[in-house]
Amino acid sequence: MKITTTIVENNKYSQIFVEKDEMQQKKVKDKIELLKKQGHKIAIFVSGNDEILEIIKNIIYIFNNP
Repeated sequence: MKITTTIVENNKYSQIFVEKDEMQQKKVKDKIELLKKQGHKIAIFVSGNDEILEIIKNIIYIFNNP
């Protein structure tokens, strides 16, 4: 899992890059929930490949804030 965060005009935007298998891990789910609770707008990029930099088979955008 790799996370990048940018702050633009007091809005926090986080991009989370994970492999397909990592999405089921508790630590990944907990980190996503923590960022949402902190008010981040989140984009999750899921790769089905072992090499995460061979970009992205599926893109999931989550725009809801708690």
